[in-house]
Amino acid sequence: MRVTVELCVHDLEGARIAREVGADRVEVCVDISAGGLTPPLSLVEGALNLSFPSGVAVLVRPRAGNFVHTSEEIAIIEATIRDYRLRVDKDAPIAFVVGVLEKNGMIHREAIRRFKEAAGDCDLVFHRAFDLLENQEEGVKILRELGVHRILTTGGDPKRANVLALRQLVAQAGEDMTILASGGLRSWNVADVVAQSGVREVHMRAPGSQDRTDPVQAAAIMSALTSSNW
Repeated sequence: MRVTVELCVHDLEGARIAREVGADRVEVCVDISAGGLTPPLSLVEGALNLSFPSGVAVLVRPRAGNFVHTSEEIAIIEATIRDYRLRVDKDAPIAFVVGVLEKNGMIHREAIRRFKEAAGDCDLVFHRAFDLLENQEEGVKILRELGVHRILTTGGDPKRANVLALRQLVAQAGEDMTILASGGLRSWNVADVVAQSGVREVHMRAPGSQDRTDPVQAAAIMSALTSSNW
């Protein structure tokens, strides 16, 4: 089984390292210490110019904190998606990573509909706001109906990949939606998580000093996944 590796980076140096070690895709953002915020268009364009096989995912999140966004913030997210999509190469493989919840903790369906329309033919990814849902099975159904392509999730754990929950989500998602596994994944444990959960894609960091991407760790991640027998 070929596993798609998405590395999370917050600068062009990190994106270059990810490309050099053979990562399939990067998610670009800034302010990782705050959980990640919307990157500038220049970083998105720089990452796209590196020609990742599975493209570039762009986190669109206007502020740190919870995922219950105001109508003004939802409008900002929508406008950013539309603006970035229209300003990059129309053939560039770009995805937008979003997540908005209602005050009652449910998925904000209308916001996701608006984001989906703004994204056009680009993939839409629902981020780890998904892990706050009480009923993830229902969440998968809703996001499938809304046309979301991938769900970034630990399986509900706040920090670590829950392999049992991930396995159940993979089974429910089927072939038409991708479960993008996250949560404390590093070179020494990612192969086991993949083997036990059956996920086809993983989202990881290779953190070094000052939150920079460590080329040694990044290479170790790729080695761990390409040398495994599934």
